[in-house]
This record gives sequence, C-alpha cells and structure tokens, in this order.
Amino acid sequence: MTISILIVSYNVSALLKNCILTILPQLEANDEIIVVDNASVDGSADMIKNQFPTVKLINAQKNIGFSGGNNLALNSIKGDFTLLLNPDTELLENSLEKLRASLKINGDTHILGAHLLNTDGSFQNSGWNISNGFHMLAEALSLQSLFHNRLSSKGWTKNREVKALSGAAMALCTKTLMNLKGFDPLLFWMEDVDLCYRCSMLGFSPLWVYDWKIYHHSGKSSSSSNGIPLANQLISRLKFYKKYKWSLSLVIGHIACIIQLSSRLTLLLLISPFSEKAKNRSKAYRFAFRKYFRFLFLNDKSIL
Repeated sequence: MTISILIVSYNVSALLKNCILTILPQLEANDEIIVVDNASVDGSADMIKNQFPTVKLINAQKNIGFSGGNNLALNSIKGDFTLLLNPDTELLENSLEKLRASLKINGDTHILGAHLLNTDGSFQNSGWNISNGFHMLAEALSLQSLFHNRLSSKGWTKNREVKALSGAAMALCTKTLMNLKGFDPLLFWMEDVDLCYRCSMLGFSPLWVYDWKIYHHSGKSSSSSNGIPLANQLISRLKFYKKYKWSLSLVIGHIACIIQLSSRLTLLLLISPFSEKAKNRSKAYRFAFRKYFRFLFLNDKSIL
C-alpha cells in the first residue's frame, strides 16, 4: 500500500514546514508528499525546494484555492491512496500507522476522515451530517444549539459513518478521487462536504476514524478579517442545494441568508459608533450582503 500526501498551501510557510516535518519520519517506501503552492509570496516554494528536495512541488501561477490546487495535482498522484491534508496540521507520531491500519480494513469501501484535535489537544469537530436549509435557518435565528448533537462528533469513542468529513485531513482511494475528478471549485468552504456526498453516491461512505488523530491549528491557513469567509460559507451552501436539487433547502436557505445578514448588520450598525470591533464586523456583513445579492440577482457564482 502506498500513500500520496497532497497539501495545498498559500502563504503559510512556517506551518507548512512543521506539517512536513511531522510527516517525513512516518513515510514508507514509495509514499510521496506533493505540495501545491498557490503563488505564495512568503517564500514557501523556495523553502520546499531548499529544505525538502524529496517533496514534489507544483507551482500554481496564481491562487486557485483549495479545490483548484488539489485538482491541479491529480495527474501527479502515484499512490494507491491519497491523503488530502491541510498545511496547518501536524501528525502525531503514529498518525500514518493508524491511517494505514484503517485503510487496509476500510479503504476499499469508505472515504476516511481524521479525528482532529485543537492545538492544545482538545476536541475539534470533524465529522457531521450535511446541514440543510432548516439548519441554516436555525443559525440565522441563533438557535443552532438545538442541532448541536446532530452536527457534532464530540463524545464519539469509536469509528462512525457520517455524512461529511472535515477537509483538513481526508483519505480515499486514488482511483475514486480520479473518478470524481477531484473537488468542485465553485463550492468554496463546502468542497469537502460535496466530495463526501459524491463519494456516498458511488457507494463510498464517509467514515470518521477515532484512532487516527491529527492536530489541526484551525483557521491558520485561511484566516481573514473581512466578509469573504462569511459570504463563501453562506453562498456555497445555496450552490450545493441547487446542484443537487434540494429545492426546499434552497428556498429556506435564501430566507435564512436574508434574515442572518440583515439582522446581524442592523445590530452591528447600531453598535458601531461605540465599538471598533462592531464597526469591523459590520464591514464584513456589508461585503457579504453585496456578494449575496450579486449571486441572487446577477447569478454571480464566483468565489473569492
């Protein structure tokens, strides 16, 4: 069994280096690490060339995102299985051993997801159901706690089949990944859910693996202070519902977006004169509102 570890990176040189350092001691013969650098300006590509000559480096001409970066590397993958890994992760010393053991049992029938841990070793959600329009509405009304147990892997103590896995660390048969033609680049912030859903349609159920533990310094590789993450998260859900003809969820999702964006923005604008934080958050919501209406009325499907 050979494993190709595929990492897409953008301006996180230090995190990427730490990630690779935790991988190298665990590789077996014919395993490989592939790094797609999304036109970073922090010296990431040079760091790979100079410090990790055995790593296969693919340079994108511009930042093409998580989906685009992974898809760019598809034809370069040689392993029997592919581990899709975020650069802001670190493997425990036995992570690949645990993954290999699970792949031997489940690799031909499942897409596997890691048991993710926060930097301090505490729980991080990494396996869940696919949220629908009702979940979006609950979030818009600040009632998401009602669905907490249905959408969280907290408290699980054994392997469990789920509907979706975190894209921070997923492993699947390379042939399956090729058959799926990788990720859907239009579903930014929803591409991991979409991949799991398409795997399920082919008979490969997503499996959250309790013993396969990985540190994930969540958000470090995609942190942002503006409304881009918010807009992409909301709109990508709507794109997903439309793609698979979840008509009721699509209608409710639009209602939820309008409620969430308008109510939060109104409140933030009222507080802004007294709070710099609220002022910055209001900018994010104004940006997300504009992006949502471009999607709604101008059919703007672009990602940012």
